[in-house]
Amino acid sequence: MQWSKLKKSVESYFADSVKGRVELRSTRYKRTHDNEGRGYITIDKEEVASFCSISTWNAQYKVESALREISGATDYRNPDQQEEYYAAYDQADDTLQKQGVYSQYGFYASLTEFISLPIEEAVISNNAIIQALAILDRRLGKRRIILQQEAYSRLPMLNKLFEFRCSAEGIRINLQHSKKIKRDC
Repeated sequence: MQWSKLKKSVESYFADSVKGRVELRSTRYKRTHDNEGRGYITIDKEEVASFCSISTWNAQYKVESALREISGATDYRNPDQQEEYYAAYDQADDTLQKQGVYSQYGFYASLTEFISLPIEEAVISNNAIIQALAILDRRLGKRRIILQQEAYSRLPMLNKLFEFRCSAEGIRINLQHSKKIKRDC
């Protein structure tokens, strides 16, 4: 799906209170290999989340290398080490996704998946991007937003979007828990 159509489809799910203030954006850098770029989310033109392919690949490489060092599987040519060597890729990918680190392609895939999900599944998704979009979704009512505070405090991006949606809807929340999370991250 074309970026403009995908963006329009996802943003059509946004609640009236956040429409026009939250924007999904994407850019490509023409001087990079394969015109890589990044996707990002802004609130009132301020970037709150970035999903850069090159940064993600660098982070993945570092995590993979560390996992391979720990397991002693550093040589992909050694048949005894191959399984653990290649398993480090999947482990690194899982680790980064739990931290909310995605590439531009991961951003696009998450947006595409979000369109087809019921809100109940989007809210409890393991994908941080899908969860971020769910908190902005008009299908998530005020009562259900409040119930999501703990789930949305696990990552700074989710926390910021949660606080923004609550503020936009006029929902009072206990920010003590949110502020503690911000300091730790």
